[in-house]
Amino acid sequence: SCGPFVVTKALISPECSTCPIEEEVISVMEKLERTLSSKGSSLDEVLFVHLFVSDMSLFGAINSVYCKFFKSCPPSRACVQVCMNNARVMVDAVAYRSRKNVLHVRSISKWAPVCIGPYAQANSIDSGVSWIAGQISLQPESMKMTGDSILDELRLSFQHASRILDCVGSCLSSKCLMSVIVYLSTDDPAAFEEAENYVCEAVSKRVPVSICIVPVLPRNAAVEVEVV
Repeated sequence: SCGPFVVTKALISPECSTCPIEEEVISVMEKLERTLSSKGSSLDEVLFVHLFVSDMSLFGAINSVYCKFFKSCPPSRACVQVCMNNARVMVDAVAYRSRKNVLHVRSISKWAPVCIGPYAQANSIDSGVSWIAGQISLQPESMKMTGDSILDELRLSFQHASRILDCVGSCLSSKCLMSVIVYLSTDDPAAFEEAENYVCEAVSKRVPVSICIVPVLPRNAAVEVEVV
């Protein structure tokens, strides 16, 4: 923990890796709950979750259990597939031992996509820092994937992130912006360079940027954008 923040890393349950996936998720989430409790925090105070899965086909089953651990103001979340040898689910989380503000829009609109899992679009604290859920190139009004290229998906994903930031009083050039992560589900060097060039133009040069190659993203997206 650091001041009012509690950060957990790489929580897994290898002892459940051969059990039904639902049991493994319960075990991991209960470990998260105990870890937070030991630091004087709780699931209600979680701002953001990194959910790593070994196989994106498990997305629905994982969500069916994950949602039971959070109430009406869930944390924001990013979900990606990664290679894991002894687990199918891994969780990182950031909690804040004080009041948080949650943006959780559930209706279809032209503004930005509704969340495709049990998470909120944004969790913010009074200092102005916001954790934005991972954004992919879903058309808000239809919730269908769109984009014929990496650049198309980058533009729409960043548009979603920008509109959410605007709702919480921030923007991509804000002094409160702490980091940007772009996940790519391709190892094509040209795609990596295109993403790098786009991000350098889209956000302030003082903001740390990471571009990560992963096997699969939700809805088979080529790009997912995470902003803090």
